[in-house]
Amino acid sequence: MHVVGVTWRARNDGFDSGLTVRNESNELELLKLKRDMRIAWSLKGPKMCIGRIFTDRQLVPCPLNRLVVKGTKCHECSALDSFEPCIRCTGHQCGADEIRRDACRESDYIVYLAVFSDRSLKVGVSSKSRVMTRWVEQGADFAGVLSELKDGKMARRLEHVIGKHPAVLTAVSGYRKKNSLLDSLTMEDASSIVEEFLSKLPDDSRFQDVDLKNLLPYYGLENLDTEPLSWPEGNRGVAGQELSGEVVGMKGVLLVTHIGHAYRLVSLKRLIGYNLEEEISTTVNSQSGLLDFL
Repeated sequence: MHVVGVTWRARNDGFDSGLTVRNESNELELLKLKRDMRIAWSLKGPKMCIGRIFTDRQLVPCPLNRLVVKGTKCHECSALDSFEPCIRCTGHQCGADEIRRDACRESDYIVYLAVFSDRSLKVGVSSKSRVMTRWVEQGADFAGVLSELKDGKMARRLEHVIGKHPAVLTAVSGYRKKNSLLDSLTMEDASSIVEEFLSKLPDDSRFQDVDLKNLLPYYGLENLDTEPLSWPEGNRGVAGQELSGEVVGMKGVLLVTHIGHAYRLVSLKRLIGYNLEEEISTTVNSQSGLLDFL
């Protein structure tokens, strides 16, 4: 199975999380990772391009099946991906095609504030329909709506302006998330961080009150009390490595597993592009477009 993404997908009572893979039939599937399930994986190289997303929101395979060294897409797929310009957008100049721009203009977007366990405060943008999913796939501890706007370009512009403030980030590194996995933050702490930041903004900003949501119950790591060891160890690459154990929980792209009393911390993002072979069967959900997961 070719790993093409890390996935959080909303359901009525929470989220499913795991890896998006392309199977031997060339279909996308969700390889769910549930608490207490056993996994036994072998990762095989080389790292291959995951393909491109067209305006129909479907991820199609790389037509040339190219190798990649950096990132997850070859140059050609990255250049032809309909959503790549949206990732880089700052709200000043739109580089998307006409179909994507029209859809963006007519859609509702959320500018949000997210608080992480190391007390980092992040500003970001999400489509309104999947804002909760966006929060948990980043591994935020608490998050809330700052403003709601129509047209993604306008939302990105507001994000860009707010992101210039020294007290807020536009991205929280994986390094910070890994190092703060055992840090604890209360709702009171998170609210104070947000309120202090809002008090520093100009009076004419007039943002709505930010009603923070507690996202910690979705991760399953509330009882983690021991610092996990990183997998793979040292500076080893992913290709050729094996990972086994029981799933403890998943926070953003970080997966915690254990064997006995030993805990392992895996950045699932590092697995994207590699082939995964299972030695133990797991639950798979098939026939979905990648943006159903993203």
